Amino acid sequence: MRSKAMVLGAMLFVGGKVGAEPYLAAWKGVNCNACHVNQTGGWLRNDFGKNYGSSLATFDWEGMEDAVHGAQKAVPAPLIVGLDIHEGYQATFYPSPVTNLHGFQSGRQALEIGVRADRDLTGVVAYRFDDNQTRELYGLLSNLPEGGYVKFGKFTTPYGLELADDNSLVRSGIGLTFDNLPSEGIEAGIYPGPGFANLSVFNGNNLAQSEHGFSGKAGLCGRGYALGASFWGQDLDMAQKLMRYGAFGWGSLGPLALLAEYDQGYTGTGVGSQDDFKAYHVSLEGDLGFDCYLRFATEWLDGKASTFAQAGYRHVVSFRCYPVHDMKFQLDLTRLAPDPSGTQYANYGAVEDMALADAFFFY
Repeated sequence: MRSKAMVLGAMLFVGGKVGAEPYLAAWKGVNCNACHVNQTGGWLRNDFGKNYGSSLATFDWEGMEDAVHGAQKAVPAPLIVGLDIHEGYQATFYPSPVTNLHGFQSGRQALEIGVRADRDLTGVVAYRFDDNQTRELYGLLSNLPEGGYVKFGKFTTPYGLELADDNSLVRSGIGLTFDNLPSEGIEAGIYPGPGFANLSVFNGNNLAQSEHGFSGKAGLCGRGYALGASFWGQDLDMAQKLMRYGAFGWGSLGPLALLAEYDQGYTGTGVGSQDDFKAYHVSLEGDLGFDCYLRFATEWLDGKASTFAQAGYRHVVSFRCYPVHDMKFQLDLTRLAPDPSGTQYANYGAVEDMALADAFFFY
């Protein structure tokens, strides 16, 4: 069943950057496109996501399958508008004698618009006001046989678990974060029930040499689990090529959801040389009731690569709640223990602590 196919997509991420919750989808085994226009999740939410998924009374996701099918049969609105507004306060504490930092930060401020030519063809644009960049600009042909779709334009390429902390050490190694400019290309995928597959071809860094990149993920999924593998490569014919590959998965048990990802790869730094790296992320989130959730995460990034400033360990305790409709409040407490061989350790010392309080309005 299409609504049961699980690809943990990029929803809205925290840390003052981007933030929705793949954990909510993990508990109920639904695909990200149940609530989002984008088949791999994130940014603009569809009619179902706006009218059902954002209601506090429905965060328990009871009757999810019937609601999804009912929304699919309804006549879709010709125009969809979305809005994301973050406002947070961050304090970072470094070992003496480095000066501590604190203050307000706006995070992501974005407007998203979708225009439907018909039920199967949609055009989407997402513009971020905080950095004056168009983050998405694509056409989506959906509802193809076996739950297939084709997407073309500017978008974030599919890879692994797009985690609930977009600044995770796993994703930031070679720039797979939503704060980087998306790539231009074409993407296709299927959600045939017990499995999923997404594949994209996009522009590389060196357009003068017509270099291109490839990325994709595929795996098996069910109502209580998902297991998959990913590949991402860019400028593979050049000396300064980039490559990443790994495995990911999640499992749910009652009020708990577990996410895990392991990745490795390299960043080419010139002819005959490269920076190898390895990374992992493990996180466990529990439903506290009353629309409140508590998450624990631990990450590690190999410090041998000279290009990774924040190599080492990072541990996060995150609390989030939904006090009113279409609003989320989140508090993150983070400790970064840099690897002695990385530049972060040389600049700031052995330990870095951070507290972030973030209020997020989404529509």
